[in-house]
Amino acid sequence: GPLIDVMAHFGTLFAVLLYFRRDVGAAIVGFFDLIQRKLNTGSVLALNLILATPPALLVGAALHFRGIDEMIRSPLLIACTFIIFGIILWLADIKGARNRGMDTMTWKNAVNMGLAQTLALIPGTSRSGITMTAALAMGFTRAESARFSMLMSIPIIAVGGVFSMVKLAGGDGGAAGLSDGLIVAALSFVTAYAAIALFMKWVAKIGM
Repeated sequence: GPLIDVMAHFGTLFAVLLYFRRDVGAAIVGFFDLIQRKLNTGSVLALNLILATPPALLVGAALHFRGIDEMIRSPLLIACTFIIFGIILWLADIKGARNRGMDTMTWKNAVNMGLAQTLALIPGTSRSGITMTAALAMGFTRAESARFSMLMSIPIIAVGGVFSMVKLAGGDGGAAGLSDGLIVAALSFVTAYAAIALFMKWVAKIGM
């Protein structure tokens, strides 16, 4: 039910915020610098995250309120997207220049990654996978591709959590109780943090 969705979302969100706390802090400070029209590393990061976020939110909302998101779910589609986008990720990994850092990211790069993120609304398409594919194709290193992809997840996870909270407030929370929700939040946090830490440590060494 919605209670479990809320707890899972926020457990994962806290894990991402904690692991990337320096980048998150820089982006928050940079956001206020951006308002004052100060350009620095933090404000550019904040701007790029702002530009990368709306496409998936807008398309996701349109699909949900039209009921299309549930209509397109099928095992065959999920199997096909796993295979197709897995191959595309592999090609981007071996063909990409892998010589750019996040400090070289332009607003066009950020928009392209935001557009790529909308493809994750197709069932079976990994959000992090498709955004890292786009970054690798644009020449970013594996570690930097993963880093920006993970930072892009923060507003998406947050909105998902808020949406689940609205559903929870509007009706039955399901069979789960608060203690169940807290267990889910803890497990979500631990597994997400471990997965991110291991992935960021290994991706530069062994590739995708």
